[in-house]
Amino acid sequence: MKHSFSKNKSIPKFFQRYEERINFALRKEYEKLHGNIYDTHKYYMGWTDENGKKINAIGGKRLRPNLVLLGAEAADGDIELAIPFAVAIELIHNFSLIHDDIEDMDELRHHRATLWKLWGIPGAIISGNAMLKIADLATNKKIKINEKIKLEASHILSSRYLTMMEGQFLDIDFESKLEITIDEYLDMIQRKTGALIEASLHIGAIVGQKNLSMNDQKIESIKIIGKEFGKIFQIKDDMLGIWGDEKTGKPVGADIIKKKKSLPILHAINYAKGSNKKQIKNLFIKKRNLHNEEIKIILRIMEELRTSEYCENLLNSTWENCHQEIISSNINEKIKLELIELGKFLLTRNV
Repeated sequence: MKHSFSKNKSIPKFFQRYEERINFALRKEYEKLHGNIYDTHKYYMGWTDENGKKINAIGGKRLRPNLVLLGAEAADGDIELAIPFAVAIELIHNFSLIHDDIEDMDELRHHRATLWKLWGIPGAIISGNAMLKIADLATNKKIKINEKIKLEASHILSSRYLTMMEGQFLDIDFESKLEITIDEYLDMIQRKTGALIEASLHIGAIVGQKNLSMNDQKIESIKIIGKEFGKIFQIKDDMLGIWGDEKTGKPVGADIIKKKKSLPILHAINYAKGSNKKQIKNLFIKKRNLHNEEIKIILRIMEELRTSEYCENLLNSTWENCHQEIISSNINEKIKLELIELGKFLLTRNV
């Protein structure tokens, strides 16, 4: 049975416009790649089961490659020129998730066993590294892009990849700390999550052009919009990690169980007083996952602090900034509406 994430009614309609191109281009990268290591990639992308049997599972939203192609259209460029970079960014994203699953010891992703759970930690590390190099190959082959534009886009991609790794390192570093400010956290997520989302729209806008001097103001607006989308995506993700449900694949309190320093948890740690603050600190220094009763204590404190309302307000104010940038830009009206549709999806998504 074929599954299509874009057929989900809540998904922005433009995902369907690009879906076939993206999936074809991703599969094409693996046409001549055979062997056990590539079987792990095909499993992770949702093309096969763990035994190599062909299936069509949902392998993620493909948000970033969709943003690359939307960025090209937003800058009045040629989306065909942007496809190699759309492929590269999706593979880089998946490489980061393979390693992230190991770092967090997550056993499931998209309701399927993670790579390290099936092939072991060493195998998953090597698999992720190989996927990163396939991403490099996707843009290093001979493609019909102006060389100066290709060089600029490649520089942005490498720079944003490095920023993403900086954010990932900070995220791991936060695990051993209790006193982390909201500003420090927002800086971390802008690096870890925001960098690649920003790069997706920005690179799409650049590589669809015939020369680097075209639409400078428009491309700068697209870059800013991408940066705001990155913030919105992670704030919402953090909220789902606390107040999600089984449909999201993130049950209520999922991030509390692992004592993950997400936005809601840091809000509670920073603003709790007296006995509440003492309770949180005592729970978060435990060298184990938290139990149900302990999760309820944290959720009660968050309710008293109106943590959910705080996160919702931050999410909405970030969207207001993004929305203002969209409507004041010189992007064509059709794409403006699609960017607004995407923003509303990111605000309300439960996946």
